Amino acid sequence: MKTLFSSLYDAIEGRNCGVVIYPDKTVISHIWGGDSGLPKVSPTGHIIMWPAEEFTVVDVLDIDDCQSELPETDWAYISEEDFADLAGQAGKKYLLSNGVVVIHPESWR
Repeated sequence: MKTLFSSLYDAIEGRNCGVVIYPDKTVISHIWGGDSGLPKVSPTGHIIMWPAEEFTVVDVLDIDDCQSELPETDWAYISEEDFADLAGQAGKKYLLSNGVVVIHPESWR
């Protein structure tokens, strides 16, 4: 039986930041800390933590280049510095039961 989570911190093995990719290809780089929920873009364009239905981690994959895992999109909320930092960096890719994908580079907390 899979463990149910409401917090990315708990689901992503105690990591407090990463890149969240939604099924509609919205990409958000965010520090979620111990907050519950998922990062979302508010109507004013700010990133906020939004309550989420509980989810499970379906699979965890080792990846060699975090940047190459990002989809082409018009909806990317990621700094140029964070985007550049992902190039060639190994990490983990977490597939969640709600269709969300989380990329966690090895050098990020």
